[in-house]
Amino acid sequence: MTRRRVNIRMPALGGQGAVTAAHIIATAADYEGYYAVSNPFFGAEKRMAPAESYARIGIEPIFDRGEVVYPDVIMVF
Repeated sequence: MTRRRVNIRMPALGGQGAVTAAHIIATAADYEGYYAVSNPFFGAEKRMAPAESYARIGIEPIFDRGEVVYPDVIMVF
């Protein structure tokens, strides 16, 4: 990894797996020795409701927990 941090944004509709995908990405990065944070954002827990997840992966500790405004990667579900 040449960058100090990678910010990933995952917009989706409820039930498509964006929250699960962010958790899996952050867990995989943690297993590889990187610092990682996943942060889901969703309203009512129902199918087809707007949902969004964020993942941050870096080589130094990550303290940000908010929305990713300027993502490096956008994964549209």
